[in-house]
Amino acid sequence: MRLCRRSIQSIAGALRDVVERAGGSGVSASQGNILFGASSSSRVNKVQWAAAEVGVSYRQVEISTSELKLNDNYLRINSKGTVPTWVECDSPVPFVLNESNTIVAHLAMTQGGSRLDPRDPRLRMLAWQWQEYGETTLQPALSPVWWGYKFGSGYPLGQGSALVPLEPAKLAASVQKAIRAWAAVDAHLAADGRPFMLGDDLTFGDITCGVHANRLFQMGAEGPDGRFGHLRALRAWYDRLLARPAYVKLVVAPTLKV
Repeated sequence: MRLCRRSIQSIAGALRDVVERAGGSGVSASQGNILFGASSSSRVNKVQWAAAEVGVSYRQVEISTSELKLNDNYLRINSKGTVPTWVECDSPVPFVLNESNTIVAHLAMTQGGSRLDPRDPRLRMLAWQWQEYGETTLQPALSPVWWGYKFGSGYPLGQGSALVPLEPAKLAASVQKAIRAWAAVDAHLAADGRPFMLGDDLTFGDITCGVHANRLFQMGAEGPDGRFGHLRALRAWYDRLLARPAYVKLVVAPTLKV
């Protein structure tokens, strides 16, 4: 069923109103892009870094995830209550997108030209492959290590992200799991000496793994207790990421404040 222009305008107006109320005072949904989520979130950092690499500007609503989960207007634009949420206000009806990997890929494919998006369909799928590996394997493997070494807490955290007692045996097992997970990235990078995940250029396939690599090496130049020092290709890749100003500003710097 086709909607008349008046119906589209009505839907667009209602959505813009909800977005503005979700963002609070000073947030306008009349034009431009809006990013919901605090910079302390690694998932928000992904989008910030990708947007900077492709030259896309946005206004950020720097509200914690716990607060957004209690924001009824935010839940109307993202019923999951997760962060980040990306809103493109220049469309006739604002375009709302969530899930960090999806937002990163969207920015690469629609805004990046050839800067982050491999135009060859097979290479693009390989980029997706590493995005997914970063979120489904690296993140859960690394989180217990991060919270254990950085905060002396067990993982998962307690209610309201409360710290819980650390169990050394579980932490040791988590380190072993993380080593195995990162060894796959190291082997991939080392196979033909490639500078980045898909070759000579940074792509969106580097983004998620790169965000988590920062947390790994913030726990030591060779990872926690030097346990990751044998992964030389991984460390060399991380050093190349450190040469990118957007990575340092939007991924590394927020971690240093934790």
